[in-house]
Amino acid sequence: MTWVGVCTYGIRIEPRCNHMSFLYGSRLICYGGINQKGFVSGNIAILEMDQKKIQTMLVASQEKDDETPEGKVVFQENDLIS
Repeated sequence: MTWVGVCTYGIRIEPRCNHMSFLYGSRLICYGGINQKGFVSGNIAILEMDQKKIQTMLVASQEKDDETPEGKVVFQENDLIS
């Protein structure tokens, strides 16, 4: 197995431990965990790994450029679930 670095877009999630993560199709889903301050989190983070889907979402977000603050790419939940 070889680890590789990846480029990520959107809101970066905070580091955590004791979380649950699994692959669902082309997505890595991460749930819960404890952050660096020791607080338990119940949030869900989704990392899409299919390059074609990422390109489609980036193009769609550029079309909504006026709606995204400070040029950040922000995906809605329904953008990630198909």
